[in-house]
Amino acid sequence: MSTPKFRYYEDNVVPYALFNELAKKLDALKEQHQLSVTNSDFTKSAVESAHKKISKTFQALIFCMEELGVWLALKAAESLSSIDIETFSWGNSGDQIVKKFISATVLTLQCCVPSDPQWTIGDNMNSDMELRLLTSKVSCLIDCLLEYKHFTEMRCIVFVER
Repeated sequence: MSTPKFRYYEDNVVPYALFNELAKKLDALKEQHQLSVTNSDFTKSAVESAHKKISKTFQALIFCMEELGVWLALKAAESLSSIDIETFSWGNSGDQIVKKFISATVLTLQCCVPSDPQWTIGDNMNSDMELRLLTSKVSCLIDCLLEYKHFTEMRCIVFVER
């Protein structure tokens, strides 16, 4: 028989200045790279495919920033940038521009993360949340996981949005 425990987090207010600034920068990068694709000599289907990939990547990174924080959005972008072009898609002409867009987003997001080699995420959760590197949702999850010394004690975690 399981013993349920309920954890609640207070969704901290997003520092809109940082979020809006980053969202505008990423949107400008999206527009720049989509224009580059449009002005290329790629086939119509290659242009449409590249536009779709750039838009989907942009939306995913904005979602990550909103829900998880800048640091995890950066990690998502780094993960996408490490994917080989051949495995990223079927090799159409616009893939190089999509890859350049992802690399540019990595550089943009890296500017918001402390560059001190001694710094690590999670050392100071309150500071990380204030800087919007992590959201309160992620902080609550980390706190919950840290409560368990042996993961065998934990049966499952259920997330519910109310």
